[in-house]
Order: sequence, then C-alpha cells, then structure tokens
Amino acid sequence: MKVGLNGLSQGGLLCAALLSALLAGPAAGDEVKGFIVPHDSAPHYGGPLGGEGNTAEVLATRSQTGGVFGVWRSNIEPEFGPPLHIHKEEDEFFYVLSGEFALQLGDCVQRVQAGAFAFIPKNAPHTYRKTAAGPGVLLGVVSPGGFESFFEQLPGADDAKVGALAADHAMDSVGPPIDLGTLGEKAAGC
Repeated sequence: MKVGLNGLSQGGLLCAALLSALLAGPAAGDEVKGFIVPHDSAPHYGGPLGGEGNTAEVLATRSQTGGVFGVWRSNIEPEFGPPLHIHKEEDEFFYVLSGEFALQLGDCVQRVQAGAFAFIPKNAPHTYRKTAAGPGVLLGVVSPGGFESFFEQLPGADDAKVGALAADHAMDSVGPPIDLGTLGEKAAGC
C-alpha cells in the first residue's frame, strides 16, 4: 500500500473523504438532526496522555451523526506523540490548525505546519509528534464515528487501561513514537 501526506492544496482528498462519509449515511432507521457546537461548549477532556497540556474536545459524536463520523480537536504539548498505530475499523484524517508536527503515514514521515492535511485509511500505520515549542492543535475526524469516545475514557488511565481502551476501539500499536532525532533521515523518499 502506497501512502503519503498531502498539503491543503490537495484538499480534494478531504472533500472526497467527507463526501464518502456523508453519502454512506446513517444506519437504517436512524434519524440524524443537525447541530451547532458553540465556542467553548464541547466536552473537554484534560491531560489524556503525556501531560496536562494534552487535551481533547469532542465536537461531534457517533450518536450525533448517526454513526457517519466523529470529530475532535486536540491541543498537543511539545514532543508528545502516540506510538505508531493502526485503526482497524475507521478511516481517519488530521488537519493541522496550528503548530508544527511530524506526521507519519506508513514509512513516510514529514514535518508539517498549520494548513497540512493527512488522510489515513483504516489499517494504515500512522502517528504524529509535536516538533516545535509552543502550542499545537490538530483537528481529527474518523469515519465511521465511534473512536472519539476513546478521549472520554482516557484521562487518568494507566498503561493497562490505555491498552484495554485501544483494544476496545480496534486500535493496535505497531511501533514506537516518531524519533525526532532521526526525523531528517526518515523524511527523505516520501
């Protein structure tokens, strides 16, 4: 499987992913109503992993969208990033709202800044790591929805609980976090 990262100028992929999710529609019999999430009113989960500065705000849940998608916004501390992992049940995408990150998709690792976009098909190994000082914010979306509930259960979880949550959400760790010391070497060839 050949995978790569795309900038905002390749936004057609974003549109295609959203259109695909929306065309799939809600499960039979589910009525979906629109909704608006006013500023600072989304459920906020503080300090999920790697420090109190790592937070997640869930903007749309599976139940709100009839199962079609889930959306969250994450504030990420410098040098934080999860291990390389896969999602077995959903496609995912990230949009970098602010800051500088390293995004890894398959063997490709690239430094990206605000405006970058990455589409991650299910079963594709991926991760991210905040690379520069200061705040970083990622918008994440999964289709179908459901993974966003991971963030609700994550605060205060020890390693065993995180492993159980990952298993409950059909997510497998398949490698270590991005090593910032070798980032320049990995970026070649993407």
